[in-house]
Amino acid sequence: MAILAERNPRLADALRYFARGDWVNLYKAWEVVRDAAGAVHAIIANGWADRTEQGRFTGTAQSKDQLGDDARHASGKYKAPKNPMTLDEARAFVKSVMEAWAKTL
Repeated sequence: MAILAERNPRLADALRYFARGDWVNLYKAWEVVRDAAGAVHAIIANGWADRTEQGRFTGTAQSKDQLGDDARHASGKYKAPKNPMTLDEARAFVKSVMEAWAKTL
């Protein structure tokens, strides 16, 4: 992917965020791929991610109740899913989506 990133600034951004590995930056990497794909429904339609896993990832990343200061949002209105992701699961999820997208570049 590094060679592709040299020619694709969006992929370079996604890889940089992903390398930082925390919740906020994993979410940024997700946003880059989501925007490049056009929307979440395109990621799902392309088979790059499962809707349930996408919901677990975004729901966990946004939940202050679940992650405290590591959450993407400070508001308590974002509730964690019933089966929140671990950070390792989140890394694997985002990596998988990034790799699927990179294959289309």
